[in-house]
Amino acid sequence: MIDAATHEALRSALGYVISQQRKQWDQQREVIEAQSRAVIAELQAKVGALEAKVNQSIGEKLAAIRNGEPGARGLPGEPGPQGPAGVAGARGEPGQVGSVGPTGAPGAPGLQGLSGERGERGPQGDPGAPGLPIKGDRGERGERGERGERGLPGEIGKAGERGEPGTRGLPGEPGERGPMGLLPIVEVWEAGVHYSGEVVTRDGATYQATRDTAELPGDSKDWICLVRAGIDGRSPVVRGLFKEHETYEYLHMVALGGGTFIAKADNPGKCPGPGWQLVASQGKAGPKGERGLAGERGERGERGLAGTAAPTIIDWEVDRASFTAVPIMSDGRAGKALPLRPLFEQFQIEAR
Repeated sequence: MIDAATHEALRSALGYVISQQRKQWDQQREVIEAQSRAVIAELQAKVGALEAKVNQSIGEKLAAIRNGEPGARGLPGEPGPQGPAGVAGARGEPGQVGSVGPTGAPGAPGLQGLSGERGERGPQGDPGAPGLPIKGDRGERGERGERGERGLPGEIGKAGERGEPGTRGLPGEPGERGPMGLLPIVEVWEAGVHYSGEVVTRDGATYQATRDTAELPGDSKDWICLVRAGIDGRSPVVRGLFKEHETYEYLHMVALGGGTFIAKADNPGKCPGPGWQLVASQGKAGPKGERGLAGERGERGERGLAGTAAPTIIDWEVDRASFTAVPIMSDGRAGKALPLRPLFEQFQIEAR
């Protein structure tokens, strides 16, 4: 059986090894994050180069389309022959003219005077009544002649042949290549007007302005976040035996009653309790084995001499490479090594 001091030493050694392993994990995570940022920067540079090549290719194609000379105009085709004219219908005969009525008779002349002295001129005789003109009746109008048949339409003339297309113009020379785009120099944000495209840092994050603005980065849609600072992870902290007057925080580990507990929140309260999670506990004694076959019991021997006191553990040597802890006994000898790797693997399985 392992005494309480040994259990406490094992728990302390386990806490120390876990703390060291957490530090190594944090260092590896920082290295991986740095490598990831470098890869992202390299990919962004490649994307920028590809975008410049695509824009150049599109510009060359557009220049070739715009700068080509138009082809020569084809010759006009000859007009087709004109169709024959339609036959006109026959004109109807005119109607007969009515006859003129008879003219009235003139009046009778006056009597001639006797020869001699010329007497006074007598009064003028009354004029005779004029003859009445009598207009004859108007003759009937002749019937209208029938409309002649419509002439046949003439044949459609043949269309002129289409001229051959002109030769395609030579493509224009490509324009000069523009300079490679660069991200603006990052500056610390200050109150005032910032223009579209500017890049600033504030509260551990990097922002770029999408338009001219005087708004605060992080609180306005006028800014887009490019990079944001991460939050440091928290690792378990071994605090030893549980003491009621101590203050404990999230992920603090304590030992109590042969078990190990970890805090689920700051100020978890009394242990054990709802604020603590059991991580490991002392195993229970197994069932008593069956008694062996009975044989003749020998006589009780004489009491032996008093032996020397059993050595106790005074220190531990931890081998980080092999995840083992070796006890140093009070007589100076090294005890049996204690393998710790299975404990860490089980802890990782249960902590997920």
